[in-house]
Amino acid sequence: MKSFFNKEEKTQTELFVEEGLRQFLMGNEGDATYHPLYKAWKSFCESPTNLTKIVDNKNFGQGMLIFLSFNTISDIDIKQQISSIAYFFLSKAIKENPKNVALYKNRIFLMQNYDEGFNYTVSSVVNKDKDTMDFFFMNSGPMITRDSLYKMIYSDMVKLSNISANSNFEDDKKEWDRKIDSNFFGSNKSRSIVSEEGEKMHSDVYSYLEKKIIRDNDIEF
Repeated sequence: MKSFFNKEEKTQTELFVEEGLRQFLMGNEGDATYHPLYKAWKSFCESPTNLTKIVDNKNFGQGMLIFLSFNTISDIDIKQQISSIAYFFLSKAIKENPKNVALYKNRIFLMQNYDEGFNYTVSSVVNKDKDTMDFFFMNSGPMITRDSLYKMIYSDMVKLSNISANSNFEDDKKEWDRKIDSNFFGSNKSRSIVSEEGEKMHSDVYSYLEKKIIRDNDIEF
């Protein structure tokens, strides 16, 4: 039987996450879980290249999501950093296993609950080709970023509904279906178009983060 944790060689950063997850799975959801995850964060802040050596993308993304859930971080830049890193590794794991229900649930949970920081990453992708001053002067930038994130969430809900008949997001998806049918995103935006645009945003955000985190070793947000 395959072990929960991969036996391949891991950096100290990943070993800290592994310990945090082990404690979490044993029901020790306080300091015993938090401190290893905090050490993992400090570790990759000191050595960003460690993020290029992660063996288990699913566990690392889950670990960073749990770290966020402690709500001990007030700095918006750090919230953006950790939520973006969690998103990147969960997305990388989805590419490896596109029918894993838990991965989609976690990614939706992250986008819904930690959008305060993650929105800035989505905005960086949405607005990369626009004149920033003119764009925000017209006050349309935040709305386009918000809608882009909503479309990403919706596209994941569509995938979940195709994978699992009971994903815990059925009611949320039905509510979004009603909003889309009521022209929330515009009269020309059908459910399928919104889902496709959300999937395109996932691809664009992933590519942006892959370049920033993995190729450039840049974790300043």
